[in-house]
Amino acid sequence: MKRVLILSLSLLLLLCGCSKPHGLEKTDDGYTDEKSGIHYVALDPSYQPAARGEVFAEYKNKDRDIVRAFYEIPQLGTDLFLCDEYWNVYYAGETAPDASLWQLKTILVCEEDGISVERSRLSAGADDAEIALVRMLWFGDTENVLLPITAPAYTFQIKLSGEEYPTLYYNFSMQIYENGEVYFYDAFSRRTVLLPEQLAVALCPADTLPEENG
Repeated sequence: MKRVLILSLSLLLLLCGCSKPHGLEKTDDGYTDEKSGIHYVALDPSYQPAARGEVFAEYKNKDRDIVRAFYEIPQLGTDLFLCDEYWNVYYAGETAPDASLWQLKTILVCEEDGISVERSRLSAGADDAEIALVRMLWFGDTENVLLPITAPAYTFQIKLSGEEYPTLYYNFSMQIYENGEVYFYDAFSRRTVLLPEQLAVALCPADTLPEENG
């Protein structure tokens, strides 16, 4: 009898812990939490979570049989941040995150093929000069150039990570060409920057540059 009571209590506690997702109402510019009234707006697609947590909220359109899940982002409160199944980030604060102002702690170079695999990185303290150069090239007044008409030999994702939001990345791509030229590129804004050789050598994974560069 005692064992049955313990099992019943455990099941009750488990069920109590499984809270129902908050309902979201779709608006012209985002989603509003029907319970708390918090309004979330999508950030620029360059922002992505480092990981997804539990389902926190759902948007349901019964007429079109649509259900969209929205997730917690680890270490970032749901009163400000959510992400969806496509890894888009939604924000509820007054001033949206601005990666150009972040105190960068790491810059990851990742291979994207279903999952993200880190190939190299720059770290604050060890690579401060290179990190400062990445910031200047991408967020500064560097001339916007055209990509070569040929396909790149390699494409990697650059992920900027700052002290302010440890589980939020700012992403753009790095494209490496057979002639040794390396570019930063963003498909949404069309921002395109040619990297100086010393930064290309610091960022590019081993064996992805011609020998005269690497």
